Amino acid sequence: MRITVKPVIAIKDKIKSDMGIRLGNLTFRELAERHQFTLTEEELATLEALRQDNASIEKGADKCHIFDMPRVIVCGNKDTQHRVVDILMKYAGEIKGEIQIGTL
Repeated sequence: MRITVKPVIAIKDKIKSDMGIRLGNLTFRELAERHQFTLTEEELATLEALRQDNASIEKGADKCHIFDMPRVIVCGNKDTQHRVVDILMKYAGEIKGEIQIGTL
């Protein structure tokens, strides 16, 4: 498992060179299922309160969006990024695959 924390600019540069687009709108429950780990109901509630369906996250917002392709969580600010990372790092030994987490 690998959780990669990067600025979204770096992720955007990689996406532009690889695919040019980001697709998908995952929930944290779907993210956990795809990466084969289990969040507590309390953690799910906390993370889902931060998640926004709309992919247009405003810089500075206490929100995030989970893209399926590539698998990246885009956060509106560092505080949101830290909250997401703090919860997911508890499962670092269980998570299968790579999840990138970036801020605007």
